[in-house]
Amino acid sequence: MHEQEVRAVLSAHAGQEAPPNLLPVILKQVQRRRARSRWLRRTALALVCAFAFLTFVPGGGTAVATVRQIQPTLYLRTNLAEAQQVARSPLVLPPSVPGYFGEIPIGPDAPAVVGRWLSYETVAVSITDDPEGTGVMYFDLRRSTDLNGEMPLADHPDRTTQEVMVGEYPGVVVLHAGHPLLVWWKTDTHQYRLTVGGADTVAELVRIAETIR
Repeated sequence: MHEQEVRAVLSAHAGQEAPPNLLPVILKQVQRRRARSRWLRRTALALVCAFAFLTFVPGGGTAVATVRQIQPTLYLRTNLAEAQQVARSPLVLPPSVPGYFGEIPIGPDAPAVVGRWLSYETVAVSITDDPEGTGVMYFDLRRSTDLNGEMPLADHPDRTTQEVMVGEYPGVVVLHAGHPLLVWWKTDTHQYRLTVGGADTVAELVRIAETIR
């Protein structure tokens, strides 16, 4: 803030000119407060970036990070290969799953999202083999460390649920008009929700779910 601006502000609010001997003191205080404010903003931004870096990058930040991994939102939209490096526990997925147009490969370029808030982490992988691009996902997996999530409800008149075992863990399959839509289950450390559009039976959907870790 320049001297003329300080004079104008003081004149407007005090109704009189600032004494000449006090003007340098006022200017110094204004500059000091502005410098302190800039320092606080920069420090806060640095802390947020450092937290994001240490949260997303394996090895406590010792690994080389990409720009997308250092972001204050703690929400990384990436591919499966990078998600495997960033996630606290790598995913174990089947190499392919059935789709409406044949087998769908699950490769390193598959779209993935890693989200993290405090101690909770979510990793999502979604793949489609839809040639018309309608946005329907034929493989959609969501894994979360939040074990308090609720079971998906059959809140549609044509939807029902069926209890199943995914390996050694109990789970629930949601069906629509008798066709399996998704399977939901919990392990000791994670909660899973899996949709495979090409799975025609409950047994097939559960078999695919059993390959996921």
